[in-house]
Order: sequence, then C-alpha cells, then structure tokens
Amino acid sequence: SASASSTITAASPGASSICNIYYVSPAGGGTGLTKASPTDLMTAIGLTTCSNAIIKMQVGTYNFSNRIDVGSYLTIEGGYNAAFTSKTSDMSSGGSTRIVRSSAPDGGAGTMVTTFNIAPSATGFRLQDLRIEMPVEPAGSQLTNYGIKLGTGCTSYNIVRCYVDAGQ
Repeated sequence: SASASSTITAASPGASSICNIYYVSPAGGGTGLTKASPTDLMTAIGLTTCSNAIIKMQVGTYNFSNRIDVGSYLTIEGGYNAAFTSKTSDMSSGGSTRIVRSSAPDGGAGTMVTTFNIAPSATGFRLQDLRIEMPVEPAGSQLTNYGIKLGTGCTSYNIVRCYVDAGQ
C-alpha cells in the first residue's frame, strides 16, 4: 500500500499593501501613498477603492467650497503631526484638523451647504478627531448648513471626538 504525501508552503507575505492607507495635508500635492508625500483630501477619497480605507489627515486648515461625499468602509481621521508619527485629539481651532466650509451651496446650486455628505445606506464609516466649521449664512439666504449629513439607512458608523460648529 502506497501512502500519499504532499508539501504545503505558505506564501510569504509580500510587501505590505498600501491600498488602504492614504496621507493628507492641507497643502496636498503628493501621491498620498506615503507619509512623505501627502495629497489633498478629495484626491485621497478618490483613491479609496479598497474596503476599510483609512485617510490620515495632518493638523491644519482645509478649506472647501463644495461637499465631501463619503461612502461605506472609509475612516477619515485627523490630528496627525506633519510626519504622521503622533496624533492629537485637540479640538481648538489652532491645534486641530480644521475643515472650513464656504457658504457656496452644494454643487453650486440649491439651498444646502454640506461639509460631509454620507451616502444613503453607507455602513462601517468613521469620522474622528475633526473640527468642522460651517459658515455663518447671511440673513434671508434660505441656505441650510449640514456639518455631517447622514443619508437614509446608514448603519454601523462612528463619529468620534468631532467638533461641529454649525455656523448659523
């Protein structure tokens, strides 16, 4: 009677995948794939094709004139120093990851002014250590501010240590 034998070799882990971590700074300009080459927030969000992507944002001021669309399984976390070696949860305007929204309506039309627009039925997303500042709308403008606008049916999400100044 012959006996069967086989040799099983586990594949070695290759270079660690960077498809799920992106680095962002107020100045942007880099690829976002390494700490030494941070990109801007909108480019990083466009790169988040992997599940459970993490965007690490440096402390500083980020100005936006349109909404930031966020989907499922995305973490946007602020408070990192310039080298991305330490982080803070400071929510003071000078020591935080500060996201400032202009008073321009979403998409240039309508009555909503939104910073983070979470997609309907989004799940598993996380916003952490962010200071969101909405504009003070002129009297009679008919505009409505949304620091974080959740789509219907969102589940299993976390909004952690975020400060939202609703403006007016």
